[in-house]
Amino acid sequence: MTDAASSPLHAALTRHAKRDGDDAVVACFRDFLASHPDVFQRHHPPGHFTGSAWLVSADGERVLLTHHRKLGRWFQLGGHADGDTDLARVALREAEEESGVCGLVVEPDIFDLDRHRIPARGHEPEHWHYDVRFVVRATRDENFRVGEESLDLAWRSIRDLVTDNSIDASIRRMARRWLDRMQDGPASVATNAPWQPELTSARLRLDALRPEDAGALFDYRADPRVSRYQGWRPNMLAEAEGFIDGVRRITFATEGTWFQWALRDRHDEALIGDLGLHFLDADSVELGITLSPAQQGQCLASEALREVLGFVFEQLGRQQVVAHVDPRNSDCIRLLERLGMRRDEVASISQANADSPEDLVYALRADAWRARNPAS
Repeated sequence: MTDAASSPLHAALTRHAKRDGDDAVVACFRDFLASHPDVFQRHHPPGHFTGSAWLVSADGERVLLTHHRKLGRWFQLGGHADGDTDLARVALREAEEESGVCGLVVEPDIFDLDRHRIPARGHEPEHWHYDVRFVVRATRDENFRVGEESLDLAWRSIRDLVTDNSIDASIRRMARRWLDRMQDGPASVATNAPWQPELTSARLRLDALRPEDAGALFDYRADPRVSRYQGWRPNMLAEAEGFIDGVRRITFATEGTWFQWALRDRHDEALIGDLGLHFLDADSVELGITLSPAQQGQCLASEALREVLGFVFEQLGRQQVVAHVDPRNSDCIRLLERLGMRRDEVASISQANADSPEDLVYALRADAWRARNPAS
């Protein structure tokens, strides 16, 4: 028996049940998770867990499907876990390998569950797939390549799939679920709040800034201990409210824009800072971080930046991260250097900050990051 209660999948199933119902299906998946240590291995005779990707376009209107070579039908991308218990990671990996699309991002929560029988084929007996589906987003590239497991790939209108009876019933179900989410969920078109990726670390959650964050953001951004090193200081609460309203309207990974995460304490969800990404071009991003003085000195900035650097290099596929820092801000300089960033003595990148020419420019390349973080 596996230690199912402590499994990340068990926790994800619990969240899915609370958010989307599916109680009977969730119970079936939980029972299977607890049944045997090999449930993530394809050689497990009764069946195994698989991870699939509902790979949607940046505008949320289309999904990438594969015309499966073995089964001869259109399905979502996905595949075997082969021992990996992080099925969100499996879904992302399979999406990347089967589509060749760059810059994909996976959402951490379960989108859909489907248990289906796989017929016997050759020496492989009949068995069950316990398929856990995750939303994967295209951020900057929709060009795909057809791999060896597919006869073809195609971007399909999600609205059209709802009434396409030639497609698998679970695809139609996911299409309906996605359209419901687009209408009513946090990424609602009606509320003009584009989707934003969420990251978590041991102590932090990085998610969207909310209107109710304005007071806390104003307090630390207006603090002279913070603002003396930064180019923007709100003079009144309304300016903080306007800042949040503006960043909530930005589509993630749009070239030339700043995308801003809220930094929250995972324990109580309190806003303790914010972290921005400036999408400079197809290869480079600039980052900046602001932390409330009350939270400084606890290595929280380092924890947040490590999570974001891994995300930028490994999921978004960017090749360089740069940062501009006031030369008086010795704490920030030491932080960047601990992360492996090095000063660009001649500011040889085209994105030098013209508004603050006295700033120091630090840079980190993807290959240097991977050399320092081989498991990332």
